[in-house]
Amino acid sequence: MIANLGHLVRKGCLIRRLWWSMLSLALLSAGCSEKWDMTKQPVRDEELDTAFFSGLDSKEVADVPEPASLRPCCIFGTEVGAQVRSVPVPFYEIYNIVDLDGLGTHQYNKGAVALVPRGGERVVSDEESGILYTCRGGFIDISHVRDNADRTLYLASQIARRSATGGIIPIAGEGATRRIVLKALDARLVREYGLREVVTSLAEWLDFQASIWHEIATWYGWASTRFSERPSAFSPEDMYSNVVGLKIAGVIIRRQQATSELEYNQAVTALLRDALTKLGPLPRAATRRAFEYTDGIWWDSTSSRRPLVAATPRAPRARGDAGIPRAGTPGSRGPERRTSGGGHSLPC
Repeated sequence: MIANLGHLVRKGCLIRRLWWSMLSLALLSAGCSEKWDMTKQPVRDEELDTAFFSGLDSKEVADVPEPASLRPCCIFGTEVGAQVRSVPVPFYEIYNIVDLDGLGTHQYNKGAVALVPRGGERVVSDEESGILYTCRGGFIDISHVRDNADRTLYLASQIARRSATGGIIPIAGEGATRRIVLKALDARLVREYGLREVVTSLAEWLDFQASIWHEIATWYGWASTRFSERPSAFSPEDMYSNVVGLKIAGVIIRRQQATSELEYNQAVTALLRDALTKLGPLPRAATRRAFEYTDGIWWDSTSSRRPLVAATPRAPRARGDAGIPRAGTPGSRGPERRTSGGGHSLPC
C-alpha cells in the first residue's frame, strides 16, 4: 500500500510539472504577437489627408481592438472594505496606494493579468495601478488614467478607419447597449487641421463622454467585478484622472508613437511618468496621510458604502496625527498645504 501511495505521489508530481510546462509554453506563445503593428507600412500625415479626400482605405490605418476589460481598481480611500451586492466581505480590505517608482510598464488592455508582446522585457506584465496624491492634481487614480488612454487610442483608430465613409463603432456596454454612429468627417475641418488632429480631438471628446457613463452606470449598480463598484462612482479623483489618460493618448497619437502595441506601451509608460512628475507626486506615506485626513469627509473607512462628498463639511476622524494639514472644502482637490511648521504636513 505504501508503495502504491508513493507511486501516486510521484505520478501527481509529474502531472503538475507537465501542467506547468504546458502553461509556460502557452504563456510564451501567447506573448509572441502584438495586437497591431503598422511599423512596416508607416503612412505620413500628408498621405493620410490625400487618401481621405480620395476615399480612405481602412487598411491604411491600424485596426486597434477595443479594450476588453477594465483594470480592477480603485475605491477612493485605503484599507477599504468590500461587499458583494449588499453583503460585506469579512476580513477583506483594499490597499490601493502606489507611488511613482512602482507603476511598472503600461500594457494595452490589461485586466487582472496580461501578457507582454514579443520585444518586451518580460512575459507577464508588471503594470501596477492604484491612487497617489499629487501637489498640483490632487488624487490621481492610475487605473482610470490607463483605461482612458487605451480607450482613446481605440476610438481614434476606429474613427480614422471610418473617417471618409462614416459607420458604426462598437463600444463596451457597461450596463447598456452602446454604439457610436459616426458620420463622414467634415472635409473642411480635415483640410484646415489635418485628419490626425480632427480624429484625435474627436476621440478625446468621445472618451470623456464614455467615462461619464461609466460613473453613472456604477452608481446605479453595474459592476465589472463581483464586488460592488458603487462606492467608487463619481469619487473626487475620477474625472480628472480620466482627462489625464485621454490627454496622454492624444499626445502619443499626435506624435505618431502608436504604430505598434509595443511602441504604444512604451510611450504611455514614459508619458505617464512625465505627467505625474509635472503634477508633483508624493510618496506612499504622504498619500496615506491625505487619505486619513479626508476620512469622514470624502470617504468612510468604517463602511464599504462610502458616500459621495458630504454636503456639509464634517470634522475628520481622529487618527492621532495633529500635524496633518487641514483639508480644503468638499469639492476641492484635497488637503491644502500647511503654512505653519508641523511634523507631518504634506510636502507640497
